[in-house]
Amino acid sequence: VCSHPGTEEGYVHGLGHGIGLEIHEGPRFSHAAGNNTLVQPGHVVTIEPGLYYPSRGFGVRIEDAVAFNEAGELVWLTRYPYDLVVPMK
Repeated sequence: VCSHPGTEEGYVHGLGHGIGLEIHEGPRFSHAAGNNTLVQPGHVVTIEPGLYYPSRGFGVRIEDAVAFNEAGELVWLTRYPYDLVVPMK
């Protein structure tokens, strides 16, 4: 996903990062050359895909926190519904 995001326009940053003593720390998930970090059990990371369109005046990013348990399974930590809300004009 990071190396082939499916779109060139709007995809200007990485897909996520580790969370620990600092809010932004390794591992980092990006399309930067040489970035091949593997997550390990115990890692807490974000998954935050985003698309930004300055020429159109908008962008969107959804950030979720997840952890990897000892079995290597993904445990979703963010508990928020994904219902689409369209602001009234």
